[in-house]
Amino acid sequence: MASISNQLWLLFLSVVLLPIFAFAIRSTIENGVQQINLHPKTTVRIYNQLGGYDVDVHCKSKNDDLGNQVLHDNQHFQWDFHPNIWGSTLFFCHISWTNGQGTYDIYKQKRDFSKRCKKYCDWYVTKDGIQGFKQVLDNDGTQHDSEQDTFFNWEPRP
Repeated sequence: MASISNQLWLLFLSVVLLPIFAFAIRSTIENGVQQINLHPKTTVRIYNQLGGYDVDVHCKSKNDDLGNQVLHDNQHFQWDFHPNIWGSTLFFCHISWTNGQGTYDIYKQKRDFSKRCKKYCDWYVTKDGIQGFKQVLDNDGTQHDSEQDTFFNWEPRP
């Protein structure tokens, strides 16, 4: 009797749980290396809305330095990544222009992943400060709009 019970349990694992687990883990190949990811890609986008001024943007994480970017009026900079399984992914950016500067947490997984921007994180650099927009999703999970929910003030230039 124990043998039939073990066989049924094995069948259950292989038919029900294995496909669910396989679906949850996404395998991608980046830079020739296969990577297994539990979370879908997130895209961060930073837009220059200063109206005629350039903005310098330099973003980093613990493991990645995305380099300095100079954004002219109405240009944007974006990057993609998979948030880690520990919930600790953090990207911060030093953003500066003629009348202000500051270093800001642009993607903080504990703040952003479940409530703000599971797929897209949009930031607008304006004369008033840095405006963050969260995704607004339909019932089926499709993004149809975004609304401002975060704001960072400029720090004065030295």
